[in-house]
Amino acid sequence: MKRWLIRLAIRILKQYSENAEPFDSDYLLRKLPMEVAVYDRDGKYIFVNEYYCPDEMLRRQLPGRDDYFYFSQIGAETGPLKKREENRQKALAEKRIVHFTEGIYLARTDKTRYYKRFAQPFADGAYVALFGSDLTAVVHAQKELKYLAYHDKLTGLFNRDAFNEQLDQVLMELERLPEKTTVALLFCDLDNFKLVNDSLGHDYGDRVLQEVSRRLRETLRKSDRIYRLGGDEFVVILKNLKNDYEAGLVAQKLIAAISQPYIINQTTINYLSASVGIVLMPQNGTNRELLIKKADTAMYLAKKQGKDGYRFYSDQISQTASRTMQLEKNLRELVVKGVFNEQMHIVYQPIFEKENDNHFRIAGGEALIRWKSPDSGMVPPSQFIPIAEKSNLIIPIGQWVLERSLYEYRNFYQITGNREFYLSVNLSTKQLHSNKLIGLIRELIETLDINPRMLQFELTETSYLEQDERVIRNLHALIDLGVRIAIDDFGSGYASMSYLQRVPATAIKIDRAFVNNLENNRQHREMIRSIIQLSKNLKLDIIAEGVEDVHQLQILDKYKCTKYQGFLFGRPVSYADFSKALSKNSSMEINLSVAAASALS
Repeated sequence: MKRWLIRLAIRILKQYSENAEPFDSDYLLRKLPMEVAVYDRDGKYIFVNEYYCPDEMLRRQLPGRDDYFYFSQIGAETGPLKKREENRQKALAEKRIVHFTEGIYLARTDKTRYYKRFAQPFADGAYVALFGSDLTAVVHAQKELKYLAYHDKLTGLFNRDAFNEQLDQVLMELERLPEKTTVALLFCDLDNFKLVNDSLGHDYGDRVLQEVSRRLRETLRKSDRIYRLGGDEFVVILKNLKNDYEAGLVAQKLIAAISQPYIINQTTINYLSASVGIVLMPQNGTNRELLIKKADTAMYLAKKQGKDGYRFYSDQISQTASRTMQLEKNLRELVVKGVFNEQMHIVYQPIFEKENDNHFRIAGGEALIRWKSPDSGMVPPSQFIPIAEKSNLIIPIGQWVLERSLYEYRNFYQITGNREFYLSVNLSTKQLHSNKLIGLIRELIETLDINPRMLQFELTETSYLEQDERVIRNLHALIDLGVRIAIDDFGSGYASMSYLQRVPATAIKIDRAFVNNLENNRQHREMIRSIIQLSKNLKLDIIAEGVEDVHQLQILDKYKCTKYQGFLFGRPVSYADFSKALSKNSSMEINLSVAAASALS
C-alpha cells in the first residue's frame, strides 16, 4: 500500500469524524484506490468505499451490518473473520496500528484472494479503520517462484533442492525416533536412455522422461515423494515401512512400470528399463551425502549385474563398487597414456568348419581382448568391458583392438597361404554409433591390403540395435565395404529373429546357453534346430558357440550345423600359438560315431 494514500485516507477520516460528517460524503474517500472500511466499536460497518465493495447495492446495505453479513453476500468463507476481529480489537485496546495478512476464499470463483491489511483506531477509539491492498498477484508470483525453485520444469516432480531439504527433515525425525520407523531411499537410473536421445532426439527423450514421471506417480503412494535429480536419475523417499521387504517390492513395481513400452509419435520404444539402488535409514546411517552415495553405489551394482533390477546397499557392495571404480580409473589412465601394448593383448579362439564326416579344419578365429592391470593383475573381460562401455572408454579401446587384430590377421592370412581364413572381431553398439567407425575400418582394409570378405564383425548389445537408426546405417555401410556381420548370442531373448528384418546379417552365432544344456533340454534342441533351419533358409552362415564335448557336437552335426567354436576345438591362445597352429594347417579329426577326438596337428 502506498503510504501517501494511507496518510490521505486517515486525514480525511479524522476530519469527517471531528466534524461529525458522514464519511461517504467525501468523493475522494469513496474513490480512493485502496480498500477502506470503517467500523464502530461493536464491529459494525459505518462506511466502506468502492474498492472494498464494488457492488453499489450491497455497499448501501452494509452500514450497521457486520463482516459475517458481507461475507455471506459475496460467497466467501468466514474462516478469516476471527483473526480480523482479534486484530481490530487489538488495535483498539493498544491504541496503535496492527498489521496482518488475510486470505479470502470465494466459492463462486473457486479462488482465494490475498490481502495486506492494517487496522488503525481514531477519534479516541470510537472507530477503527481497516485498510487493505490486494496481494493476490504478488502471492501467486511468490508461489510460482517457490514452485519453480523446488520443482523440475520438465516433469513437474520435486527437484534436487527439494530432495535435499526433505531428506534432511526426514533424517532429523529419525534421530528423534530411530527405533520406531524405517525409511528407504531408492535411487533409480534409466537403462539405455541415452540411446533414445542419440537415435531419436532430445524431444523424444523429454517425452520419455515425462511419461516415466507419470508412471512413477501412478505406481507410488500419495505419501511417497518422488524427485528428479537431473538427466534420467530419479529418487524416491519411502516412509513408515514395516520392513526391508516392502522397499524391494516397491522397487520391483517401479522397474515393471518403467520397462513397459513407450509409444511416442507412433514410434515404439521397448528397450528401456531401470536399475534401482536401495539404502535403508537409519540402518545405513543418517548423513545425507553418504546416504546418497551409498544408494548410488547400490544402483551402479544393479546396473553392472545386467540392469533391469535392484540392489540393497551393504558394506560388501561398497567393496565391490570400490574395485569397479579402481578398474575404471586404471582403464582411463591406460587410455590417456596410450599404453595399450604394455597392458593389453589379443588372444584368438579358433572357429572350425566341418569338411567331411569326421574331419574339421580351422576356418577362422575370433579376436578376444585381454587386460593385465598393473594393480589387479589379469582382469576378466566380463569385468572390465562393461566398465569400458559405461565410461565410453570402449571407443579408444575398441579402436586399438581393431588396429591390432587386423594387423596380426594380415600375418595369419599370409601364413595360411592366402586360403579362405577369416577374422571375427566384436563391436559394441557404442562403437557402431560412432561416425568415425566406417572410415577407420575402410582405412585399415586399404592400408593393410585385406580382403574385406575375410573380415567378420560380431554385434553385441543387440537388445536395442534395431531401434538405433545411426547403427543400422553404419551396419549397411559395413556391408557395402564387403565385410561380414554376425549376430552374437542369437536366440538369447534380445537377439532374436525380429532383428534379421533390420540388421543386415550374414551369419548367426547360436548362444552358448542353448549348447551347454543341449543333451538334457529338449526345448533347447528344438530351438537350435529352428535357428539352423532359419539360417539355411536365409542363406546365412551358422556358428555354434560353447561346444565343449563330443556329445554336443554329435547333436549339432545331426542338425546340419557347419561351424563350431568352443573348448572342444580349442581355447583362446596367444598370437604366437595361433600362428603356429595355422602354419601347420591345423585340423582336427573327431570320430563322431564313437565319440573320440584326436588332434592331427
